[in-house]
Amino acid sequence: MNFEKINVKHFNYSLPEEKIAQFPQENRDESNLLIFWDEKIHHARVKELPNWISKLSHPNLILNDTKVVPARLIFSRGENVKPIEIFYMDPVNGSIEDAMQSKKSLKAWCKVRNSKKWKHNLILKRENLTASKLRQNGDKFQILFSWNSEDNWSEILQKNGETPLPPYMKRPSNKNDNERYQTVFSKVEGSVAAPTAGLHLTSIMLNKIEKNSKINYVQLHIGAGTFQPISENTISKHEMHSEEVHFSIETIESLKENKDILAVGTTSARAIESLYWLSIELFNGNEEISDIDQWAPYKNYDKFLSRDESLIFLTNYMRRNKKKSLHFNTSIIIIPGYKFRFIDLILTNFHQPKSTLLLLIAAAIGNDWRKVYNYALENNYRFLSYGDACLLRIKK
Repeated sequence: MNFEKINVKHFNYSLPEEKIAQFPQENRDESNLLIFWDEKIHHARVKELPNWISKLSHPNLILNDTKVVPARLIFSRGENVKPIEIFYMDPVNGSIEDAMQSKKSLKAWCKVRNSKKWKHNLILKRENLTASKLRQNGDKFQILFSWNSEDNWSEILQKNGETPLPPYMKRPSNKNDNERYQTVFSKVEGSVAAPTAGLHLTSIMLNKIEKNSKINYVQLHIGAGTFQPISENTISKHEMHSEEVHFSIETIESLKENKDILAVGTTSARAIESLYWLSIELFNGNEEISDIDQWAPYKNYDKFLSRDESLIFLTNYMRRNKKKSLHFNTSIIIIPGYKFRFIDLILTNFHQPKSTLLLLIAAAIGNDWRKVYNYALENNYRFLSYGDACLLRIKK
């Protein structure tokens, strides 16, 4: 694939500020739902989603049950002085899930607002938590957090942190965000941003869907890089962020039994497509599970597998190596020209101009992304994290 031909300027559109949802709808399932199905656009409400899913052949929904942690930590520097805000991103060493169980201290990569006012030898303090700046790498800081209580890092964040709303929500978080910037099925702590397509789903809706469909869960712990804009005009110069992924053998087994796979959200889509490329890496000679590089799908492998072959290969590999789950990091980037290997449909929100998420949508439905987005803009759909949703059938 010639990446130089993919000009990011072609994936731009005008998004007025007033179209960006600053607050969620009163009820999760009251959001608008744009359906792009068989080249046609249909307008509905998210509460009607079960009716559309019932049209599919043996549908299997893939949900990301990662849980958002209160990653914003505010350290006061006294009255009438701007505080220093630390945005926890991920641990320096070990897995995200292991970091949540850390006691007494944790080294972490963070972003810092008002960082110029933080002198290198100054230890920030709030209640029983301290923060020491160790070093800087680009726009990230390595910080040592320390505390004296018996709480683990998860509990420290719950007691001291705030909901990490995206930068385009120009307001402080509130108590309602603690609930609404979290899916009803969230389970495994680790994300610093929500899998926003899942925010629309209710327990009642999932019960309806489950009567005629399979529902499976993966974890992709979403990092702050999800909001990183593409700063270069050619996609080949963009460095994709890496995120931690977890798959159970039960989920992989289930994928073999169903025909239409619906990814709820771009993170579920990236996770499950990464699973295919993991199977290709292993099948082509890698003896150990390795991280999935952003350009892995575009390499010239000796051999490829069908969807069924890939899933059979993975389950056999897991049984042979006595693995109940697979854990790896992925920085996969899905761009126009990508061939989707596993998923057939995607439920997603409306994304920012010139973002990797919008390129994923263009990969799914081609140039029709403009038709879909123009319709949404002209019909008062709400955009981004707390905005409305669309259900897209992927062009194969």
